[in-house]
Formats: sequence, structure tokens, C-alpha cells
Amino acid sequence: MEGIPNSQLNDDGFNHSIFKEKYCVSSSVSTSHIQVACSSCYCAFPLHGNLLCILKAIDLSPQPLLLKGHHQHITAIAFGNLQTPMTVCSASEDYVIIWDIERCHMQALNGVLPRGIVIGTRLGHIQHLSFCPGDQVVAACA
Repeated sequence: MEGIPNSQLNDDGFNHSIFKEKYCVSSSVSTSHIQVACSSCYCAFPLHGNLLCILKAIDLSPQPLLLKGHHQHITAIAFGNLQTPMTVCSASEDYVIIWDIERCHMQALNGVLPRGIVIGTRLGHIQHLSFCPGDQVVAACA
């Protein structure tokens, strides 16, 4: 905690005016070596291995958006660069999927299973994803 005077730290060593837990999620599968993603509006991470969990970073609603499409464990996640449509890409050993977040929210609200677009299959263990500036191409490092 470099730069924070000791007088501002609590007994546990944290300045709680800076670090605040807003939302806590427990997963049955470790995510310690998985690329997770955050944008200005959302956070995305794998839940229980093969579910993609999307949380609004601005107002953490109690209901995250859960996206189902992978059969294997998700290994990398990346947000697109464009604000409209806001996209997120998730990868596992079986699929690389691009999701339109707002469309998925609307589908979920209407009781429809949200669907993404599969852009790759059986590419191996993908460790990193990255969108090009215009979001037309996704690079996957396997």
C-alpha cells in the first residue's frame, strides 16, 4: 500500500475508503489463471467453469447476466472497444464466442436463452483474447 499513510489504514491493513467490496461471487472452479475482463460499464468472468458472468460495474444489480454456450472451462475473456454494440468475447477449448451484451440482456429479460456467435471451434487452450480497434477481428493466443 505504497503512498497511503499508516494513519489511514485499518487494523486489517486496508484503507476501506479506497477498497470496497461491492459484490462477491463464489465459483466452484478456480479462476486464478484465467484472463478476466473489465470495461467502463461491465466486468466479466467465468463462473463454475463454463458460464460467462457479466456484471454492470456502475450499478451492481443483484442479478448478473449469465451466458451459457461453452461446454469446456472458459480460459479467456475480452471486451470489444466499441460502445455500440458493446461486445464481449469468451474462449474455451471448444468454442470462441462473441456476445452482444445488450441483445443478451434483452433476450434474458424476455425469457429467451441468450445466444452468442461462435467464431472459432477447437482451437486448443486459449490464454488470451484481444479485439482490434474496430472490433472486426479478435486475436486468440493458444
